[in-house]
Amino acid sequence: MKVIFTCFALFFSFLTLAQRKLLNQLELNRIIINTPDSTIFAETLNSKKKIKIYDSKWYYWYKSDKIRITRGGYDGRLLSGDYKQFYHNHNLQSKGKFKKGLKSGRWKIWFANGELKEATYWRKGYKSGRFVQFDSTGFLRKKGKYKADKFNGKIYTYETDGSFQVTNESVKKRSKKVVNVKPQKKDKKNIFQTLFQRKNKPEQLNSKEIN
Repeated sequence: MKVIFTCFALFFSFLTLAQRKLLNQLELNRIIINTPDSTIFAETLNSKKKIKIYDSKWYYWYKSDKIRITRGGYDGRLLSGDYKQFYHNHNLQSKGKFKKGLKSGRWKIWFANGELKEATYWRKGYKSGRFVQFDSTGFLRKKGKYKADKFNGKIYTYETDGSFQVTNESVKKRSKKVVNVKPQKKDKKNIFQTLFQRKNKPEQLNSKEIN
């Protein structure tokens, strides 16, 4: 009896998930855009429901075979869902997700040579959480945290000679304290372990996500 009940529960769970997936597919429309330097694969909302707009936020929307960006409004189909942009050499240029026209979750940007340029997290259209920035050779240039699109806490800036600068930023007070550190030997592996150490927060980078 328990086996039968379990089978029915699994069946209905699968059916519910399938229905949700189908509804999501019906609400989204896939688009492909060719630009002079890249090809974009994205998804837009088909729904005509009214969406609350915030004057301070940048909205990404599609019209006349172009993706447009405006603050505080839109006049086309909002981007929502997966977004991928490729260089003409087939390397990734950027990858992330949109939700009702706003950037959401993990976003990554690459150089044309395949090196990671930047990895950030977005929440409701604002950069929020840990970020890292690299140069075209793969050297770590900057790391720290964002809060509501502004640097928050300790921001580390690295130089190729091994020295680095620590800037203490505060979103509330907008205070800044700079500390310069002399060159020293630093294990690259340890840098990544410290940078991507997980905490009990949703918007964090880790070593698996960087690869």
